[in-house]
Amino acid sequence: MAVTINGTTGIDTPSLTADTTTLVVDETNNRVGIGTATPSTDLEVSGSKIKITNASGGAQFQGSANGGGMYFDSIGSTTDMIFRQTGSFTERMRIDSSGNLKFNSGYGSAVTAYGCRAWVKFQGSGAGPSLPINGSGNVSSVGDNGTGDYTMNFSTSMPDVAYSCVASGHENIGTYTRDLVPAGNYATSSVRLRIYGGLYDIDICNVAIFR
Repeated sequence: MAVTINGTTGIDTPSLTADTTTLVVDETNNRVGIGTATPSTDLEVSGSKIKITNASGGAQFQGSANGGGMYFDSIGSTTDMIFRQTGSFTERMRIDSSGNLKFNSGYGSAVTAYGCRAWVKFQGSGAGPSLPINGSGNVSSVGDNGTGDYTMNFSTSMPDVAYSCVASGHENIGTYTRDLVPAGNYATSSVRLRIYGGLYDIDICNVAIFR
């Protein structure tokens, strides 16, 4: 079929077009465009918003025609985005109205996930003022404040100081044991760490920040 429906000239050719770009069927490439005259995929929608509703009042998207894949919907909630496994229709992941990411990965239900906000593995026995970093995430540098005294600097600051700092690093020095621990100096841009049991530069230090 080759039909163009236009508010000015009526029915024209080719393919199927309604009001220039409102709806376009590209019969040559077997594509449909909404808001575009040249769809580049099977279905291309060009516009500021896409709204899909069903009888329950929520939006629903099914990943594949045979019932496999995932459902995306907001059924039962006007503010949450919910991802379900088709077939069983079991909820697997949710983003709630506060922006919290919740998922079910062996928990038994979809619950809030608390991610690691920053982590680093560094060489505490290295030369300052910035110590060698073996690997990191959201860490700009680790400062050397002196023997067994370090500052972990964040690339992106924390929203507050109500975070948890988990540190590990252990070394036996003769009959003594040295461990890396938070020094209690919590700031939004950094956290200070020291060696417990007597200041000493240990080689491998690991730190993770959770909030």
